[in-house]
Amino acid sequence: MKDCDLLHYTGVSSRICKVLSDTEVEVSLDDLHQSLFLYGPAGTGKSVLAAAILAESLFSRIHPFAVRTLINGGNVPQFAKQYRFIRIPELLMQFKASYQSKYEQSETDLVDLYSQAKLLVLDDLGAEMTTNWSYQMLYLIVDNRYSEMLPTIFTSNLNLRELAERFSDERLVSRIIEMCGKDKIRKINGQSYRLNSLKTGG
Repeated sequence: MKDCDLLHYTGVSSRICKVLSDTEVEVSLDDLHQSLFLYGPAGTGKSVLAAAILAESLFSRIHPFAVRTLINGGNVPQFAKQYRFIRIPELLMQFKASYQSKYEQSETDLVDLYSQAKLLVLDDLGAEMTTNWSYQMLYLIVDNRYSEMLPTIFTSNLNLRELAERFSDERLVSRIIEMCGKDKIRKINGQSYRLNSLKTGG
């Protein structure tokens, strides 16, 4: 897998970076720079696959020999910060923190950051406690990205029908369908790799 140090700047966790380093994750070139909705049971690798696609999209824009030099020199390319991976509960925590005067980013800053990213992974959609406020924050970002035709990868344990029922509103789900199209809405099947890891002692 590509250099994980650079991926940390996008928000990919150390755990996922380790999985990407230890596992060969096959990514279709057709999925690069596209919107996708990946759903299925917990632990089947949705987040890892989303991170792998983000990594391939990011590293397709930089010569591999330049990565280590840039990091060692403390000069992380600005475009690396425009690829974002964020879990929905963490995103909402950032918004709540932004209302405190000491927080360095305002609500508007966060909306702009995630609305304007070249590629955004919204991980674990539907895991958040659903309130009108949290829904409006999510919808604002997704609608902005929809309007600007910016690629977004969504992961969820729920299918689109279940998400619509959870939100009691079909606008967000409708945007996802329009952004992804039928061929980019995919169920990730298979037994949980976490459970497999426990069974094998890994």
